[in-house]
Amino acid sequence: MVKEFKKQTSNAVEGPNINSPETSVTKEGSPIRDASTPTLSFAQKTLAAFHAGELTIEAAEQALSQEVMSARGKDPKANALGLLGYFANLRHNSAQAEDYYSQAYSLLPQDKIILSGYATVLFQNGKLAEALAIFKEAIKRSPNNAINLSNAAMVASLTGNFEESEQFFKRAIELNPEDIKTITCYGASLLKEGKNSEAEAELRKACKLNPRDPICLSLLAKLYMQAKYYDKAQTCLAQVLTFDPENNIAKYLSAKIFYLKGDSAKALSQILELIQSGVPANRDEKFKITTLGLLKAISPNHPAWPALREQLSEDILSGVDGYRVDQADDLESGLYRNTLWGRTYRSLPVNRQASKGVRELPKP
Repeated sequence: MVKEFKKQTSNAVEGPNINSPETSVTKEGSPIRDASTPTLSFAQKTLAAFHAGELTIEAAEQALSQEVMSARGKDPKANALGLLGYFANLRHNSAQAEDYYSQAYSLLPQDKIILSGYATVLFQNGKLAEALAIFKEAIKRSPNNAINLSNAAMVASLTGNFEESEQFFKRAIELNPEDIKTITCYGASLLKEGKNSEAEAELRKACKLNPRDPICLSLLAKLYMQAKYYDKAQTCLAQVLTFDPENNIAKYLSAKIFYLKGDSAKALSQILELIQSGVPANRDEKFKITTLGLLKAISPNHPAWPALREQLSEDILSGVDGYRVDQADDLESGLYRNTLWGRTYRSLPVNRQASKGVRELPKP
């Protein structure tokens, strides 16, 4: 299939890169721009064939690997490497995706799609400083790309660069005023920064766009907890549990609020219910420490403790002993981090113009 596909596409006129407008040729041989008669590069045709179901991901990768080996000139080679990075990411191999994008970037450091893809993969791989630098390059090339602006804002916030993060968030939201993911993350970032009134405004805006969003409601609850508006916080959490009754973070925060309000009986009832749902077997160590730490704060001599201690490691027990109910805990801090990580735009960019070439492709 791959050899036949290469043969069928070998006569295609190579465009300068996968971002360029389609190129056709006059009778005199000079190039003209004409979007109605697209001429696709080999990389674009491969992508089009994959989206049309005419190539499997394995066949597409094999064809692109051959193109990398045989391509004349850096543009088609970089385009093939960029798509190999795209496909590697589809297979959840982010390390390989980063390697492909790094090679493509070294060949075409000004290509908008390669810049965006490379920065996104670096972000996914936790290389925040490098990701932010590449996102900035991408934004210079495409200043109105709301996704790049949103991702750059999240990276800047996670690295503690809140001033720059705010600038990116504002520009992204200006371009896409109903982007609930970006608005929620902006609210989370402002909350982390300590700008509670601004954070409340953004989170309320996000909740208005989606009143059933558990992340947004949980962040609002955390904000109200910090301000000791416990009734408002519990209202938010009650909404979360109405839509998502198995939301463990909301259950934990609700129990913590009852304890902070002085209702230890209600707090104990809720935290025991949560623990009995399987906390000791939960793989998330921070979740174990915070929930069991709250139990110890509420009832340090509860009859459940001997059995629980037998199921816990020394590290978990040490964390439980260090838990302080009057301080923001790892689970609450994780709500900020997980919001930004979880709501990143992770889909890698590709040239959607390639889909126009599907009808031109001969059947393999």
